[in-house]
Amino acid sequence: MLFDGNQPLYPLAPGELMTLFVDGYIDFPDITEKEIRDKSKGDVLSKCLVILQTGWFVVQCIARAVERLPVTELELVTIAFATLNFVTYVFWWNKPLNVQRPFRVLLKKPMTHRQTRRTEKGKAIVDRILWILDVIFGSEDDEVDLTMEDRVPTFYAGRLGDRQRNLSAFGAAVIALVFGGIHCIAWSFSFPTLAEKILWRASSVAIIGVPFYCLVLFGLLGLYAGNIPGTIGVILCIITVPALLLYVVARLVLLVQAFTTLRSLPSEAFQIVHWTTFIPHL
Repeated sequence: MLFDGNQPLYPLAPGELMTLFVDGYIDFPDITEKEIRDKSKGDVLSKCLVILQTGWFVVQCIARAVERLPVTELELVTIAFATLNFVTYVFWWNKPLNVQRPFRVLLKKPMTHRQTRRTEKGKAIVDRILWILDVIFGSEDDEVDLTMEDRVPTFYAGRLGDRQRNLSAFGAAVIALVFGGIHCIAWSFSFPTLAEKILWRASSVAIIGVPFYCLVLFGLLGLYAGNIPGTIGVILCIITVPALLLYVVARLVLLVQAFTTLRSLPSEAFQIVHWTTFIPHL
């Protein structure tokens, strides 16, 4: 955090930090890796407990399937979100959390040609809509101005290059495919009505189809080096927006159905797993 005396100004991104140092406005801070890791409030024990708890739930669901006991749609949706939980912890294992006291970087001399005071952030409805679109397309960090922030936003990843953004988008699409594939496990599950079964199947196909379409889109971007011919580009734009809306609707339908199907469960759904089948001496 850049400070003018005891007055905090704004968080410093790596590029800004280097620029201020080269221009002689600050002394480069001497910060060790251990000090950075100390900013993480989620220690290894707490993270491991969460992973073990989630993993134990997944193991129980697998054991139910092995014993041919029914797994409810709600449990299946929970497994899908547990998969996202594992992925999140892999990427966020060393991420600082809930930092209250930043590293102070003192300003040595007045900044004559740089902005040192934050201005009021825009709160118009149009700004909110544009921000949502930026989030959908993974470019929200391009609109973040740290000089207008009191702290680094939780999901801020910095300004990414085209290669970094394409790689992260490709990875997100692959994870979304796995997430949707888990929902397809319920393809032959018992549903209260035939209409609900068809709706579940259609929604499951949708949340697989849209990420697959995104992978094809990324492939075309790579093939044409980002310069897609006009006609193809127009067609893709026309398809992309409805596809994203379809994905959102399908996700909501599956989430709602996971709860509504609880009204009619087979009696076997209330049976517990007999662990002696797997561990005889337990």
